[in-house]
Amino acid sequence: MPNVAVGACTDVGRHRALNEDAFLRGERIWVVADGMGGHAAGDVASRMAVESLRQLDVGDELTPAAIAGGVARANAALVGYGLQHPEARGMGTTVTGLAEVRVGGVAHWAVFNVGDSRVYR
Repeated sequence: MPNVAVGACTDVGRHRALNEDAFLRGERIWVVADGMGGHAAGDVASRMAVESLRQLDVGDELTPAAIAGGVARANAALVGYGLQHPEARGMGTTVTGLAEVRVGGVAHWAVFNVGDSRVYR
């Protein structure tokens, strides 16, 4: 894989008082989660999603299946939180990212997104 330089920042924008964005600058996975504005606990949802996906940045080789599993676990965590915290019911976030994965022992880039956030080159 090429050497990767990463920077990250977020902005609350012009219409909200609370920044509902969260991001992960990992060693082999980079994620942006945009909490859904106007929904309950969008800031909590984005942080939970990023923290759940952070687990993919350690351990064995990262695979496309591991990314799909990580996104599914993040979703389950958000649903569970919403069920246990009535004030957060309906919480949500987009998740988009880039990861260095191995397929057949060969390094590849994997791009993933859930929701209306996108990755652009």
